[in-house]
Amino acid sequence: MRKTYEELEAIKKKYNVDTLWSFSRFDTYRTSKFEYLLKYIQHKKENNDVISAYAPLGGAVHDLIEGLYDKKYKLEQLESEFDDIWTTNIEVADLKFDRCDSTKNNSIKNKYYKDLLHFFNNYQQLPYKMLNEQYLLIKITDDIIFNGYSDAIYKNEDGVFTIVDYKTSTKYSAKSLIAHSAQLVLYCEALRQAGVPKDKIRCCFNFLKYVDIDCEQVNGKIKTRSIERCEIGSKLQNQAKIWLKKFGYEDDLMEYLDALVQSNDIKVLPQEVQDKFVMRDCYVYIDNIWELYKKLKEEIIETIAEINDKTEKYNELKDTDIDAAEHLFWDDEESLKEESYYYNNLSGYNIPTIKPYKQYLDKINAEKNGDLLGSSKEPEYAEDDLAWLEGLL
Repeated sequence: MRKTYEELEAIKKKYNVDTLWSFSRFDTYRTSKFEYLLKYIQHKKENNDVISAYAPLGGAVHDLIEGLYDKKYKLEQLESEFDDIWTTNIEVADLKFDRCDSTKNNSIKNKYYKDLLHFFNNYQQLPYKMLNEQYLLIKITDDIIFNGYSDAIYKNEDGVFTIVDYKTSTKYSAKSLIAHSAQLVLYCEALRQAGVPKDKIRCCFNFLKYVDIDCEQVNGKIKTRSIERCEIGSKLQNQAKIWLKKFGYEDDLMEYLDALVQSNDIKVLPQEVQDKFVMRDCYVYIDNIWELYKKLKEEIIETIAEINDKTEKYNELKDTDIDAAEHLFWDDEESLKEESYYYNNLSGYNIPTIKPYKQYLDKINAEKNGDLLGSSKEPEYAEDDLAWLEGLL
């Protein structure tokens, strides 16, 4: 249950703070300082007419899983419920996965639908009582209090509490996993502060678009592969071929392999071949939680001090020199380049509103047209036609 305004004000009063920080607010500043200015200081409404599909669909998928554990839905109802959500958001509202390239948008859309449909048809419901949207409070220092809502928390038979974050995004690489784990680590600290022993806390991402498949090798060893759900049939071709030959199905080999690709389902294979594959939902656990929290705490304290300092200076300057005030939150070129995909496809603000990014695009456009000194005329790019930026991503 979400906290009311009055309840949140009471929490502020209890801890004697003016702000309850959310991870999303903190992370907005990490992603785009200027967007933080727009959203949390200038309080500008989001104005991108082309709404990203990711947030609405992600939220709806979370609600379906929550409804399953809260007994609002039965497992066999989820496919139909998801189909209704898809029709409303994608077919009717025409929300976009890629705002810049219609071909890419259609490709992502088709794969996303197949992935999530497979998930709801094959989800392995956990046999535990699930706390959904649990409100969590984290005291960083006497002056910095974070709060938020976890996707799910459950306690297993060994007394271990697991915090689960459902993700409909691409699975993180090993390199980027730590960078994306900050919110989960923060919520682990909330459990510790609530009295749960450190060794009884763990956290993980559940990547809904993927499955982990244990594939038995001919030598008896098990190799685990993470495969995007819409590609199960194609990705298991070689391994299935080996076992089909091993069990004497060479005469029907191509028929079985074609059926595997077309159906994207190992159930079309002979039972003895099916038995060589064990499919599980994809969970990725975070290691070294408490070391990560120690570093995160230092980053939070440093970042919020920086935000408070810039905010104070902004308020001093805004009435006399708004340009100088806004430049306190100006994103550098390296950050703008790194976050290009976000600005183009995920941000709620249109490009002209995100002034540092528009300036960055104008500069690239001028260089692209050979005008290294810039031009007095308006740059010739369409806001929704930025496919040429693909090389920057």
